[in-house]
Amino acid sequence: MLSDETRTVLEAVGIRIDDSSPITFEHYSVIIDHLRKKYSASEVESRLEDISLYAIESGRSSHADLYRSSSMPRPAAPVYPDNSALYQALWRFDRIFPKIMFDLDDDQIPGALIYSAMRYGLLLDRDLIRAWRKGDFYDGLRQYRNHIWFELEKNSNAQPMVWQPDDMTVLLLVRYRGRIKTTKSTSWHQYLRQLLSPHTGLESWSSDVDLIRVFQAVLKNYLPAHLVEVSANRNRNRSLTSNGHLRLISRRVPPVKFTPAEAEESTYVASRKQRRSNYCNLLSALVRTSSLAEELVLRASTQNFSLALQSLVRCAAFYRQNNTQFGGRLKKSGVLRIVNDLAPRFEHEFYECDPESLLPEILRERFLKILEHAHNKSKSNLKKSIDRYYWYLHNENNFPLLESELNANIPNQSSTYPVMVMPWEYEAIKGTLYREFLMATKVVERQRIQRMLLAVILGYRSGLRRGEILALRYKDFQREGLATIVVSKRKGFEPKTRSGNRQIVISGRYSDSEMRVVDRILKNQDADQFNSDHRIFSGYAQGADKTNNKKIFSEISHIIHSVMGDYSASFHSLRHSFASINLYRMVRSRLSDDFPMDDFLGYDTGENYDAYLGRLAPLPGATRRVNPVYQISAEMGHASPETTLGTYVHSLDWLLPYYQRRMMPSLSTAQLASALGVSRQAIQKITRAHGERTPSDYRVSAVRRLTDLAQIVSLDDWMSPREKLAISRSDREFEFDGCSAAIRRYKRREITSQQLFSLYPGLLKFPAAARDALLIDLLHRLYKRDEKRRGDRMIQRFYELIPSEQSYCLYRWNISRDAWIESGFKRRVMDFRSRRAEQAYNYLADKLKVFSDAD
Repeated sequence: MLSDETRTVLEAVGIRIDDSSPITFEHYSVIIDHLRKKYSASEVESRLEDISLYAIESGRSSHADLYRSSSMPRPAAPVYPDNSALYQALWRFDRIFPKIMFDLDDDQIPGALIYSAMRYGLLLDRDLIRAWRKGDFYDGLRQYRNHIWFELEKNSNAQPMVWQPDDMTVLLLVRYRGRIKTTKSTSWHQYLRQLLSPHTGLESWSSDVDLIRVFQAVLKNYLPAHLVEVSANRNRNRSLTSNGHLRLISRRVPPVKFTPAEAEESTYVASRKQRRSNYCNLLSALVRTSSLAEELVLRASTQNFSLALQSLVRCAAFYRQNNTQFGGRLKKSGVLRIVNDLAPRFEHEFYECDPESLLPEILRERFLKILEHAHNKSKSNLKKSIDRYYWYLHNENNFPLLESELNANIPNQSSTYPVMVMPWEYEAIKGTLYREFLMATKVVERQRIQRMLLAVILGYRSGLRRGEILALRYKDFQREGLATIVVSKRKGFEPKTRSGNRQIVISGRYSDSEMRVVDRILKNQDADQFNSDHRIFSGYAQGADKTNNKKIFSEISHIIHSVMGDYSASFHSLRHSFASINLYRMVRSRLSDDFPMDDFLGYDTGENYDAYLGRLAPLPGATRRVNPVYQISAEMGHASPETTLGTYVHSLDWLLPYYQRRMMPSLSTAQLASALGVSRQAIQKITRAHGERTPSDYRVSAVRRLTDLAQIVSLDDWMSPREKLAISRSDREFEFDGCSAAIRRYKRREITSQQLFSLYPGLLKFPAAARDALLIDLLHRLYKRDEKRRGDRMIQRFYELIPSEQSYCLYRWNISRDAWIESGFKRRVMDFRSRRAEQAYNYLADKLKVFSDAD
């Protein structure tokens, strides 16, 4: 017999007692969610047992409905009995489409564009298809030279994703421009149905998900499975942003100016990790080193933890032996994430009480406050940790299941797109450090720059994390035979995951100059009397290693920012480059050269990359080869290739053109002439061919016909990374910032003239008369900071003048040089020997604004 409260629950979820309709597993899911919001976990189980007993006895449910895991839909194979008819129909239509695609009725055109984009362009993510359809197929089209792409938003919080249309879709966009008519009420799969129904006999299908799954099944006959899978859900593989795409195809960087490192350090604010108390660090260590929940509780009981941290200990112990809300068991790293996210915030927000003693309404308000004050990038993970704490309270403290309330304002982590360093940007970063190394005069400074250079090489060429680089010992470099780097657990260092214990091959990946950097540092082991167990990034400079290493990576980050012109770039971007470029090279080496590709990267993977590929080749007579995804995943220390593909690899889109062109149908001269709106003779002139042609041969011609519909991207103010470094280094506000100090060093013979011009190549463009010994001596005598600042500004403004004005300034300098030499840049001179000298002096002071900042 159902209680009144249980009856109320059933009515609240839309189930009538006097009805005989079945209660399915979907109903049970709704019932459970409703009960959890009102009752504790034990009460939820009790009421759910009453409802299930009633449903079985009344015949409204079967036992299968009670076991949600057995009835919940699971990801099925691409083809199964329910969609087999759709697969067969799509397979037949695939052979019809090339014959009918240029002669369609107006109501079939939108469906043809969508079909072509899915079939040949691998636009299989339904969110991106929807975004393309909502833009009427032409909105979001961008063009730079002969490259076109669409910027499509996967969701409202996401940055636009770059999708490059295939040759066939471009041809159809040209063929039907001006004839495409859409309505907002018609979805993309409805348009697709209008195209397919007359030719397949299928009037409908169950859902758009089934349709995409069938497209995947068809495409897996032509492409590697992982390319098809990630194309169906781009959360699994995030492509580059528009900024990254433009940097890739142009080899240029935006002109973003950054504040100097000193200015940023002066406004430095400690991160949450650095503000953690000793108790928080101790709690994290206990969770990390305890094997069982009982051991964690026992060890924590001997510590003087606050009430809030004691609650967090119980929460961690709960998850060490219980499942999450969704049935999975957290790994130790997942429990540690909860502790690291909540411990410092608990100390601040619940310093006077135990959060478990608060009323649910008050506790929700406190957590809402915590979420509101968190950094945007942290909110997504913080919300997960809070929800898991709520689940602990629901099961252990008789709390109703609470929910975080900032869903609308929390950015989705998958909406952020990664940044990788391009090969030419890496060369510019490395070149900057090479130049600083040559400029350094002190041994300590040269050792510091050597390690900066080594860190950049290890990040880009071997994909090492920052912590792994800092933990490297001299003996971890194995130079005999196939050179490798060993990353392993030892005293004072533990890899991020168990899979982090690994060997990374360096033979074939490093250039000769990079190997010389490694060998030079390894030789320093004997000179510095270090044993093989000594860490490379230790003892190379006075002071604490932690402070020295922090400065090293801070300076590297500033150089990366300056080169790339992207604020979101960091040292970790080098690891993204390692995964993306090495996977691209490994797959590219297996592809035929019969189909030309735009190889934007060039062959930047070391000078003897074949030596590395040769180790992965099958033995003579064997056919099985190493899977590139698994190989790169293992060398990066990932437990699963899904992590590598989903987070670090951004080069799969660069491989698509090869497969797209290989499966592109051949077209007759008449079809191409009809599509492009030209004569057959014009088609034959563009590309000479025997028999039929492919759309790939006419892509440039098709792109030109879309130019007036695309937004032309201008990169006139962008420049190559080397040009940008020449005019704006990472630690300068303007090109000649610090030039007066460098001239002073030159006069004191601390640097050579070649080093001076290497630091400030703009000096070589000055007229010969500007190299006046008295002028150089004047700049050398500038001692105070504000005087040197005025000297730098004066040189900068003189450099920006046109040649005729520069000559006139030098003429005035010759007239008034005595006044300048006598007073320098300390103050403006008031007494002059002649009226002519006074006019020349004032002209220079005003023209070059020498005293403007002081006035």
